[in-house]
Amino acid sequence: MSTVLEIEEAVAKLPEPEFQTFAAWFDQTRASRVDDAFESTVLGDQFDEMSLCQEQNSPTKVCEPLN
Repeated sequence: MSTVLEIEEAVAKLPEPEFQTFAAWFDQTRASRVDDAFESTVLGDQFDEMSLCQEQNSPTKVCEPLN
């Protein structure tokens, strides 16, 4: 499987038990990636920069979002 479309088609064809197994794996993988990204952001001081931007500006100013 090399494209998102192929993956989507394969997932759509999974029987329910296999889909549930895949869904649990995907949820865990996604959560792990989000945790890793958040940790990188905090350790890289980006979170502090964004927080400081919001503190120093009006509530209507939009500061650079976290990646």
